[in-house]
This record gives sequence, C-alpha cells and structure tokens, in this order.
Amino acid sequence: MARAEPARASASSADVTDPWAGTDLDIYRSNYVSLMRRIRALLAQDDLLLTDLKALHFLQSGTTRPTALAAALDLTPAAGTQILDRFERRGLARRTPDPLDRRATIVRLTPVGHRQYELAAGRVRKLVVSLASGMSRDGLDALRRGSEELGRVLAEVTPGA
Repeated sequence: MARAEPARASASSADVTDPWAGTDLDIYRSNYVSLMRRIRALLAQDDLLLTDLKALHFLQSGTTRPTALAAALDLTPAAGTQILDRFERRGLARRTPDPLDRRATIVRLTPVGHRQYELAAGRVRKLVVSLASGMSRDGLDALRRGSEELGRVLAEVTPGA
C-alpha cells in the first residue's frame, strides 16, 4: 500500500523557514557557508572542485587503486572514475596496470598533478592563514576549544539517533 504524501502548500522559496535562524549555530552555519564559498572560488581559478582538491591530496601520498580513492572520498566507484577521467584529460593523474595484479589498476599523480595540488592547496592555506591572522588569540582559542568539543560530541553521537 502506497504511503500518502503530505499536502504541500504552494509557497515561494522566500516563505520557507530557515531551520537555523535564531539558533546558536546560525553564526557557525553562516560563517561555514561563507568560508566554503571562498575556498570554492579559489579552486575555480584552477578549474577544480573541492572534491578534486581532496582527491589530489589523497593521491599525494603515492599510488593507489581507484576503488581506494573513491572509498577515501566517500564516493561511489563511478564518481571516483569521473574524477580520474577528468584528471587524466588534464594530465594530473595516470592510471596504469598494477604490476602485482594484472586485473587491477593503480593511479598516481603526474608531476603536473603534484604542482596543481601544491598551487591549489597553497592558495587555500594562504586564505586560512589570512583569516586566522585577523582573529584575536582569544578568538582562536575559543574556535579551537569549540571545534574540539564538537569533534568529541560527533564521535559520541550515534548516526541517525
């Protein structure tokens, strides 16, 4: 038996209530969104997405299998393949047969890929340092303590609970 969908009032997006509005986390959410926009804009200068930077970072450590890359980035194998296809077209990475297992493929960054990672990661690092240098010592300490506490709570909370 099919479940009935609840009736939805026709409303414009302006009528939708922001679930964060008025909460203590509203400032965090707003700042997080702003920071991510800035990082994405920096990466766009090199025609990279945030996931691409994460993939380049993971591949910096050496050769790996495509399935390991996808798993490390919490992607489907197909999404990992799409990233690797883009990287190969741009000369950032190369897939080759695994010498220890003819059925498998390994991936490694090319010298161009290593340079691209260093450039993009350097830009993000410069942004973070610039932002941190504009904060007071007390502000940085409070941010660190809050982040540590959030990390602890996230580790304790059962997903879906």
